[in-house]
Amino acid sequence: MGILGLSIAWECSKRGAKVSVMDHQYYQRSSSYGLVGALTPHVPEPWEAKKQFQFDSLLMAEDWWQEVYFASDIAPHYCRCGRLQPIIDERGHELAILRSNEAQKNWRGQAEWNIVSTTDCPGWKPKSPTGWLIADNLSARINPRLAIKSLRKALVNNNVPLTRNRLEETKCEYRVLATGTAGFNSLSCELGLPLAAHEKGQAMLIEYDASNQPVITGGGVSLVPQPNGLTAVGSTTERYFTNPYKTDYRLNELYLKAVELVPEIGNSRIIEKWAHDRPRSVTRAPVLGTHPTRKNTFLANGGFKIGFGLAPKIAEVMAELILNGNNLIPHKFSPENALSEAVRQKHNILP
Repeated sequence: MGILGLSIAWECSKRGAKVSVMDHQYYQRSSSYGLVGALTPHVPEPWEAKKQFQFDSLLMAEDWWQEVYFASDIAPHYCRCGRLQPIIDERGHELAILRSNEAQKNWRGQAEWNIVSTTDCPGWKPKSPTGWLIADNLSARINPRLAIKSLRKALVNNNVPLTRNRLEETKCEYRVLATGTAGFNSLSCELGLPLAAHEKGQAMLIEYDASNQPVITGGGVSLVPQPNGLTAVGSTTERYFTNPYKTDYRLNELYLKAVELVPEIGNSRIIEKWAHDRPRSVTRAPVLGTHPTRKNTFLANGGFKIGFGLAPKIAEVMAELILNGNNLIPHKFSPENALSEAVRQKHNILP
């Protein structure tokens, strides 16, 4: 069981529902049990429902994870540490100005997207050809593995049983399928539609202490400081692969890009390498809502690379739908939207 299923179970249990979590696979095999843990917003323009949903979730995250920590006594190491990104050229600088202005409007003073000089950022920072950086204070980081353990312990402490049984073996009024890649594959076969386009990601932990420093992203690379003297580097995005659980030369290429972005991490010892496929829906958005073929069953799938960032808000809207019948889920996230897009792609229909 990954981040989406555990988060929804936690939210429902907090609201007084009797909840059981069934995960017939060992949780460490989940794609959520990774290394990176960057909780970063999409660019603040053009503004749309998915970005608003993510923004709301990122604002909720600090209090939400603090509550999980109090319930579990396992620190998920959440920190709203901000993020730095290099501005590569003049066009990038123009875009950064536009996005800074749009952030002022769309982020409503609750977070900032600023342009700063590299000289104003001593120490930990990305290399920037222009001498300018984007600095936002909405981005955060979390330790994914500790976050999963924290949620599991919080559920146990809230009298929620965690079992290895299969869902079909347990009687319940409502069911939530948060089953990642396997769930997408099963539903795609059942409906004869391409509901997912799975992608593999590779990442690593290096022995470099940037504790309490911001996340750095640029050129498809993220460097995420952890409070234990290590830094996560991730991640690749691979549409074509043979073994989703094996690291290869692409991870070496990612490391070289990371060193180019932040030269001071060069010569850092690699502590761990990781690879896994990640459930990406056909719309690139999560798929949340009523299951298209099963009664009293709901879907929560497709967190892809932003599942941890969306988890607090997803848990809230799914609990509201399941327990109260109130559908607050954006249409872009609905199973109906995913099915429509899958039909379009299957028959090569132009949008």
